[in-house]
Amino acid sequence: MKCPDAEYINNLEYFLQHSDEDKIDSQYFLKRFSEIYGGCPSSLRWLDVGAGPGTKPIQILKGYHGYKGLLERFSRVELSVIEPSSRWQQILSGNFRRKELERIVYGKYEITWEEFVSQNSYDLITFFHSVYGIKIESLGKIPDFLQEKGIACVVVESPNSDLHLIKKSIFPYIHHKELVSSSDTIISLLKQEGINYLVDEQETEQRFYVDEILDLGNPGRIVPLSFILQTKPEDHNELVPQEVQKKIDNELRKYVKVDGEKSYINVPDRFIWIYK
Repeated sequence: MKCPDAEYINNLEYFLQHSDEDKIDSQYFLKRFSEIYGGCPSSLRWLDVGAGPGTKPIQILKGYHGYKGLLERFSRVELSVIEPSSRWQQILSGNFRRKELERIVYGKYEITWEEFVSQNSYDLITFFHSVYGIKIESLGKIPDFLQEKGIACVVVESPNSDLHLIKKSIFPYIHHKELVSSSDTIISLLKQEGINYLVDEQETEQRFYVDEILDLGNPGRIVPLSFILQTKPEDHNELVPQEVQKKIDNELRKYVKVDGEKSYINVPDRFIWIYK
């Protein structure tokens, strides 16, 4: 698990500001957690890996759109977070302070998942889009940190996502290799390690609004394009020749939907649940 650099953080913040991912993921998580979880009914010890600015944990704690938050469901919640970025650690602390949730944060680890060791075991471990920089084989240690009836939830981009399909088409032109689905890679590891898991393949629509990217006269479009193509904005024009740029625009327009005056692509996530 790499510490995200400032460029990646800025690009990711752009994506979160122009999508409804936090809202949809939090709502879906609360729905499925209530259906799946069979551990202690009164208290919850939770480890969130790659917590970023803490927006998803806060929404999940507080509840969302009719779904009970974890603070309402459990009489006691102890949250620990792993976040190797000092910048995001600071933002997370500020967000939890503003929501008066500091009291439930029992551990903040400014390290990577690979470095993490603990004598504690957890009822819940979550990875919300935080596995992309992780050495995939390190996910094999998840069961070691789970309580007997604990569960882990790994959320990644769905292979059915328009964004994934666009990247899959373009990736070989830029990185000279095929793009492999994160969910396929994780499931392959879990099978190989003999780890119990469940995959939710019924996916909820998520919208990533792309009007700023579709505007060819907008110089700021390089930021989201760099996030999509896993390049840096300053290297984008050098790495992406004009003919490839045209192909990107054509691929993007192929998947665009329109709602009123806004254009978007569908970027659903895939939830993978791990248990003992």
